[in-house]
Amino acid sequence: MNVEEKIKKIIAVFLQKEPSEISSSTLINTSVIPGSILIHRMYRELSLAGFPIENYTAINTYGELLNRLNGSPIEPEKLSQVINIMPISAADKSGSGMEIGIDIENITNFPNVNDYREDPFYKTHFTANEISYCILKPVPIESFAGLFCLKEAICKTNEAFRKISFNQIEITHTPEGKPIYPGYGLSVSHTKEVATGVAIIKGSLKEGFTTSPNIEPIKEVTTTTATMPNKSKSTKWIAILALLLAIATLIIEIVR
Repeated sequence: MNVEEKIKKIIAVFLQKEPSEISSSTLINTSVIPGSILIHRMYRELSLAGFPIENYTAINTYGELLNRLNGSPIEPEKLSQVINIMPISAADKSGSGMEIGIDIENITNFPNVNDYREDPFYKTHFTANEISYCILKPVPIESFAGLFCLKEAICKTNEAFRKISFNQIEITHTPEGKPIYPGYGLSVSHTKEVATGVAIIKGSLKEGFTTSPNIEPIKEVTTTTATMPNKSKSTKWIAILALLLAIATLIIEIVR
């Protein structure tokens, strides 16, 4: 099996089609792969197979993926070397004075691994401090899912965050366990099946971020077989209830 066949075999699992159906124009973004976590998992599988790619959120087609693997540079308009998070008005057009980001993820979509510190998925989406925090929890994967939801929620309030790696967005916690990120009010909730995160901007952000994630190269290639997680429709109402609870809790805290 040649290199391109290996890559197509991995991607085909997440596209739910045959490798032979994949061409250079085939879309491989969130328009065809439901749920952002599955996109991240696909690139994890590629990394484990020996094809690590940084800043892959700008990739939309299989052809663009191949170009990146062949060493083509990232288009300047898709990725700046320094990201300045532009000030966001405290009052939007609706007059609510808040910008809200919300995310829901199925916990079963997160990979169970033996070493969270060395796995490509967790290394590129969480900081060393976040990994240390989660692995001390009774069920680490639930805590990872909660942090991921919060990061996605933050990105949804300001798309500039999409241009930096998730491990450059660090969520910390108060001694009581409340999640914290500068300039935001955060709330997270989860069951054993789904996690939800809500982020509300407080005031305006004027902090800068660099786009050079300090990610060590993968030294050892591990072969895995990508499998699509099962999706249960029974989680729909659980997710909605958990989300409503998270939103209500955060809004009460903001206006208190």
